[in-house]
Amino acid sequence: MPSVEDHATPIVTTMERDGFMRPKEAAQDIGCGERWLKDGANQRGFPHTRLGKFLWFSPEDRVQIRDMHRVPAQPAKMRRRKTGPKPLTRAA
Repeated sequence: MPSVEDHATPIVTTMERDGFMRPKEAAQDIGCGERWLKDGANQRGFPHTRLGKFLWFSPEDRVQIRDMHRVPAQPAKMRRRKTGPKPLTRAA
């Protein structure tokens, strides 16, 4: 007969063992909101795996999503030095 402790142990699915994450955990891993991630998978083409009604994100999916939103570095613009107020000239 199974003990009470057996039921308290979380069941690790094959998906989780292979590094797949549900939206809540994947959002924490990526550093974004869960709703933004779900909307991206449903409407904006974010890579994901759907098994039935369940949404999963593989390690490769999460890397691709990060790369899709990476902003490359751009050279800094040169700032013009302010020389002070311009003298007023009178119109003749």
